[in-house]
This record gives sequence, structure tokens and C-alpha cells, in this order.
Amino acid sequence: MKYSRLHLAIFILVTLVMMFLAACCNTKPNLHAPQINITDKIASHTTVVLLDFDGYVSRDSSIWEMGTFAPADYSDDEQLRVLNRVDDYYEEFDVYFTRDEILYTLTEPEKRYRAVISKTPLMIWEGFWARSMVGIAIYNQKLHKDTTAAYINAELWKTVGSTDDVSKVIAHEVAHMFGLAHQSTWDGVHLKAVYDPGDSLVAPLMGIPGVGKTAIWTIGVNEHGDLQDDRARLLRILGLRPKPIFPDPFKKP
Repeated sequence: MKYSRLHLAIFILVTLVMMFLAACCNTKPNLHAPQINITDKIASHTTVVLLDFDGYVSRDSSIWEMGTFAPADYSDDEQLRVLNRVDDYYEEFDVYFTRDEILYTLTEPEKRYRAVISKTPLMIWEGFWARSMVGIAIYNQKLHKDTTAAYINAELWKTVGSTDDVSKVIAHEVAHMFGLAHQSTWDGVHLKAVYDPGDSLVAPLMGIPGVGKTAIWTIGVNEHGDLQDDRARLLRILGLRPKPIFPDPFKKP
């Protein structure tokens, strides 16, 4: 009987200690504490580029015909591949590529850009003539009031190349939005070619990236005759991308 009472006392003591520790170490979240919203954090600090594969109605562009652009005929996997490849080209710069329209809307107007990827042919009128464009962008877009800053003919590039080649064109056109001109070739003081084709293996992203070629940011003389360091200019405009702190909810799976 004596041992039974001792065991009961020990049990009660241990129970009380456990209850005390549980009360002291309560891990319930503080509902009144400020909560971190990843979307708000991205939208308030970083340039955001929406890659719009879903179709778009253009109403206010100054350089192309108004109208409806049909969605790109890309699967979800192809869209992600394109987006991730474009992001690879900009991996050191503080810019966020997304397919999320809500994130684009939440971003401050001066920090957001839209690139439309569509299967609809885009016709540009030059006097009495019209020609179809592979890709086009508004140079230094923030000097204009256009909400659609770039267009890429998805079907044409998918036909002649691959989704990786489409990604090069998107990266090229997006750079125009940030103010980069074409990398060109010159013969002394005379412009030889507006688009630098590079060699058989490597080409400037701001020249003609070319099907199957490795495309890179380069330093060269642009179409205006000015020395252009692509990387330095993008760093000056966008800043250096910080190391990720939070998981990315919108992009790479």
C-alpha cells in the first residue's frame, strides 16, 4: 500500500510538470502579429514581368494594330519551360517573371511589364505595306503609356525552333523594354548590320540569337553607334537579384 501511494504521488507530480511545461511552451501563432505575405513582398520591391500566354486584347499600343491576340498553343509544361528559361537569362538581375495576373496587378504600375506570347500574327504597317513580326517591343517602355510592352509570335518560333528559341526571343524583347538596343556590327564608322549574328555557336541576345545557338549578354557597339554593355546596363536598371529567402509560389515547381 505504501508503494502504491508513492507511485500515485510521482504520477501526479509528473503530470503537473508536463502541464506546466505545455503552458509555458504554447506554440499557437499570434494572430495579432504581422504576417509575411510573399506576394506583397515581391510586388512592392521587384520589377515584375508577366508572360501572358492566355490571350490579350490590345487597346492602347502606339506601334501595332489594336485587336485581340489569341492564346499561345502551349501546354502548361511548355509554358513553364519557357518562363524558367527566360528567368535563367535574367538570373542575376532583380526581376521576377510570372504567369500570375494577380501578382502583375498588385505590382506598382511603374514596376510591371507585360509580354504577350500569342499565335496571332502581328502586322506592322510601314506606309502602304504591312509585314508580320516575329517579336517586337516598345523601346524603354516606361517613357510611353503602353500597357502591352512586348509581343512574341509563339507559333512561328515554335515551328522553326524550340521552346528554348522562343525563350531567347522573349528575353531579347523584354530587354528592349528596359532600354537596351540591338547589338550591331560596324565597318568602321558605317553600320554593317543592325543585328549582330555572332558566330556558328554563340550569338548576342541583343543581336540575332538564332535557332540552336547559345545566346549571351555581350559588350559591343549598338545600332546607335554607342558602346553597350548589356549586363552592366541591366544591373543599373534592375539591380542585383537578392538571394531567395522564401519559397517561390508562382514559378519553378
